[in-house]
Amino acid sequence: MKRKTLQLAELLGGVLKGRPDVVLEAVASLRNAGPLDLSYAEEKFYEDARQSRAGCLLVKSGEFPGQNIIIVANPKLAFAKAAEHLYEEAGSTTAIHPSAVVESDAIVGKGSRIGAGCTIGSGVRIGEGCILYPRVTIYPNVEIGNNVIIHAGAVIGADGFGFVRDGSRYVKFPQVGRVIIEDDVEIGANTTIDRPAIGSNGAAPGSASSSTRSSSGSRIIQCSANSPVTRLPPTNRAG
Repeated sequence: MKRKTLQLAELLGGVLKGRPDVVLEAVASLRNAGPLDLSYAEEKFYEDARQSRAGCLLVKSGEFPGQNIIIVANPKLAFAKAAEHLYEEAGSTTAIHPSAVVESDAIVGKGSRIGAGCTIGSGVRIGEGCILYPRVTIYPNVEIGNNVIIHAGAVIGADGFGFVRDGSRYVKFPQVGRVIIEDDVEIGANTTIDRPAIGSNGAAPGSASSSTRSSSGSRIIQCSANSPVTRLPPTNRAG
């Protein structure tokens, strides 16, 4: 969605120096940015920023003659937030691709988008403003909060790996728990989040996962299969 420089400054809580009516359509690097793009610069890149053709720059301080700048405390963070505003789609219409399979008793919240080839099982609840990219599979009775992004090929709610030995054979242990994905979570492509044998697991608010098999806790990012899991320090999340 196009934004004017003054609108972005207000959304980011920054101070605009320059024209308030410059229309911005996208984000770009300092080198590739053009008059319709927003870019950002940390202090070590200020000389590059002064040569940039960007329509507006996010910076922490400094003088940039002839350029439109928005002064913010954390330019990189502000750039990420600005990108959300510039790339968000207008309106809040729920959209389900014709090739998606959604069980009749599943609930899809307002403004959520379900991509091609997705499968949404019985009893699933999907909140508002979610994005499910192509070929996401949601097993029955999974609960997904608001503003959740699930990338292509992810599988949420499949049985965990549980067996009990009975002499020379194995008996499958019941996997009857639930997966609950809370608000503001992003799940990477081809991730699987299995249901537990009993109880519930999933991802807490503000976490992200792109592992092969994931069971996330509060404010956790897991970057890849078999990688360390890092707990983020407490922050005040805006907007």
